[in-house]
Amino acid sequence: MVKEKLNDNQLAAVKTANNRALVIAGAGSGKTRVLTHRIEELINQGASAYSILALTFTRRAAGEMKERLAGMLTDRDVRKMEVSTFHSVCLRIVREIGELLGYRRNLSIYDDIDRRDVLAAVIGNLGLRRVSVKAAVAYLEATAAGEALHDDDFLKLEQLKSAIREYRNILRQYNALDYTGLLEAATHLLENYPNAREHYGNIWRHVLVDEFQDTDELQVRFLRALAPETLFMVGDYRQSIYQWRGARPQLLFDFSEEQGAARFDLSLNYRSVPEILELANRVIDEGGGGRYGKSLEPVRVSGSELQVEACRFEDMVQEAEFIVERISCLVQDCGYGYRDIVVLARTNRMLEGFAQWLRDSGREQDMPFVRIGKMAEFWKKEEVRLCVNILKLLHNPHNNQALKSIFRTLKIEIPDIKLHEWQARRHGVPLVRYLAAADEPGHLAQAGAFCDVIGRYGRNPSLSLGFLFGEAVNAWDVADFYRQRMLTSRVENIRRAGDHILDRGGDLEGFLEWHAFRDLQDELEGARHEDKVKLMTVHAAKGLEFPVVFLMNVVDGQIPHRRSNYEEERRLFYVAVTRAADSLIITSSLTGENGKPQEPSPFMANCATGAAK
Repeated sequence: MVKEKLNDNQLAAVKTANNRALVIAGAGSGKTRVLTHRIEELINQGASAYSILALTFTRRAAGEMKERLAGMLTDRDVRKMEVSTFHSVCLRIVREIGELLGYRRNLSIYDDIDRRDVLAAVIGNLGLRRVSVKAAVAYLEATAAGEALHDDDFLKLEQLKSAIREYRNILRQYNALDYTGLLEAATHLLENYPNAREHYGNIWRHVLVDEFQDTDELQVRFLRALAPETLFMVGDYRQSIYQWRGARPQLLFDFSEEQGAARFDLSLNYRSVPEILELANRVIDEGGGGRYGKSLEPVRVSGSELQVEACRFEDMVQEAEFIVERISCLVQDCGYGYRDIVVLARTNRMLEGFAQWLRDSGREQDMPFVRIGKMAEFWKKEEVRLCVNILKLLHNPHNNQALKSIFRTLKIEIPDIKLHEWQARRHGVPLVRYLAAADEPGHLAQAGAFCDVIGRYGRNPSLSLGFLFGEAVNAWDVADFYRQRMLTSRVENIRRAGDHILDRGGDLEGFLEWHAFRDLQDELEGARHEDKVKLMTVHAAKGLEFPVVFLMNVVDGQIPHRRSNYEEERRLFYVAVTRAADSLIITSSLTGENGKPQEPSPFMANCATGAAK
């Protein structure tokens, strides 16, 4: 059965007897197939499904892997194994044994906005004039990755250390961790508590890692500390595009060499026609990327139509009109559905400009579309974030950052709040309870109403999430707050947030975990069955494939982006090209915004480009 589905190189990787293996899986080479068959092979060899941990970087990838496994294994086995993201697994560990570090199970996960707010408060309260929030964030990330930061300004460095110490103390008081701190805490538990390392090492004896090129130093530390019996790593240096968030491409090879991993190269591409692969190989080889893996070899044959097209236009309006007209032809004359087509761009700003032009010009009816990324913007809206903070406080009443954010948004001023926070801590109660019980005037009827909600419903897992949302948000009179200010669109957004939460179902803890780790590809699930063109950034499209790809605004300064690492931008272009299966249409214009002249991307130097139109 396995031999019929796998080519020789895939089969060799799946069947390897080496306890450490690195699979260099080129784009479209069947890496998910190899991972799922490796899991099947472990089960066939007698491994317990409980002993398998498969790590991915998006929930969508984890879901796809589970779907494939469901067709290969019993439902019982699929339910037993852990197929998840690094962050979700680390959250499980900290929830289960985080009390060793002073954390309760109902801890909160702080996003980048929460982190910046707390750091800003810390820097202000300590009077650290030489320290910025940006510098403090960089210091946090560097120390978590085990890097030593050097600065000739000794006083600044000491102030940074003071800020981070206080920041971590506050998060522990609030029973909270940020994304980096979550990975750091789980890794610390494995590294410094032998019983914890033995416990989880015995549970997850077989670990598989997808997209290994996206790991950072901290995630590698986690794997090293877990020290599983077998470690199966799949990745592709040429698709490493997250250096800006800590992923170091060379880590793929450094760690596999340290582990003594056997290497397997998958170069047969089952996705794209030869002309697309020719462009991808040429661009990546010019940057030396080919030395880390074999060039992609096509399995498919060329079609009768033009497979790769590069067109330049006088301006961006002509470029946009061409994209719409070509898509109409593809749908009407070539048998494609709108859902088969994606329009990619380097930046969200470019996509939003294109989407707005479609709406303003009335062309949306000619090209129905869904903008992947709009929901991420929705969850960041002030009123929606307010509702989520209320749910966070309901789940974890010690989350004073959520409470202060609620106060700030609702324009509630609490005199001497630092003193009240200290008093609440001294009495061992959450600040919201302390304020609700205070006799002083002006102390918040809403806090009392909210504490009633906590007392009645906060620990009842059988209650629906939608009901909890309504009760908790009503306790703070949120809708009335915006109605009184005639902000009807914000009231509507609160209703929409409630609908989204109701549609998700599940419990409060599950929703907050989803919200903390949501990513752009989650939006694809909602748009999966809509017959609409997808508009998304190249970063968001990583790991996906489409029959037809339009890559727009391919000009110098955009891709490669003027503020990014040049070789990483080359890899990003490679990722964009290899998303296409049947056709790739690359567009650019001679003039950009405000009529400024634009030069074509240097990555297009060897690609025949149509004349400006």
